[in-house]
Amino acid sequence: MTMLFCSLACPLAALVGVPTAPAFANAVHAPRSRVTQMQAPQIPAIAYTGAAAAVAIRASRASAPAELAVLGATSLLALVDFGPTAAKQLNSANHAIKAAQTKPTPAAVSKEQAWLSAIMIKLMGQLSGLTWMALSRQGSGVLRGAALMMAGNMCFWIAGAGAARHDGEGKHAPVPDKLVRIIFTADALLFSALLTGAISPAQSTSRAACSAVFAVGAMAGVFENIAKFIKALPGSLIGNVPP
Repeated sequence: MTMLFCSLACPLAALVGVPTAPAFANAVHAPRSRVTQMQAPQIPAIAYTGAAAAVAIRASRASAPAELAVLGATSLLALVDFGPTAAKQLNSANHAIKAAQTKPTPAAVSKEQAWLSAIMIKLMGQLSGLTWMALSRQGSGVLRGAALMMAGNMCFWIAGAGAARHDGEGKHAPVPDKLVRIIFTADALLFSALLTGAISPAQSTSRAACSAVFAVGAMAGVFENIAKFIKALPGSLIGNVPP
């Protein structure tokens, strides 16, 4: 799985646009006799919470400040951003697929299944990377796990998530191409920084700098989503504040 994600993402990290990869997309979106549905979108949120805790425990054994920064930022990102986003996206896929089944047209089924397939690709990449980070005993392994996690994000867009996206009500709501390119490029930069850091000597300035680049990028995602995360917590006071 590691080689699959890296072989797809490495050559694309320097590109400005996102390739359509028709052969890859066709393989992922191949017609099925029955459209697959996720019956419990809350399960990924639980999985991400567990993964975030495991990465946090690994951070307590970090041997260098750069390693601690990567692990700490990733743990927060998985808890605050990746988990809630996965749950929301799977819920939107559920609604979209149910709506498509009431009007079974080939185009509709393909569109809804494309969205679900892209989500599952991202989940596999992210959770595999988080697991690698939590189990790794060396700093280079931590960075490679984070790179796999970012490769999952990149493959999400390569699989056509921008064009196939649906909103929370299951309505088709594609992401503008310009925004897709911006997000993909940011993911590619972080991916490249992680791989560069992984192949750099353990105590080198290069590894420290690359780790810092990723940590800053990850914390940007945390700060962007922390308010929404707290507001969604049961009994949160933020949700009761008048607008």
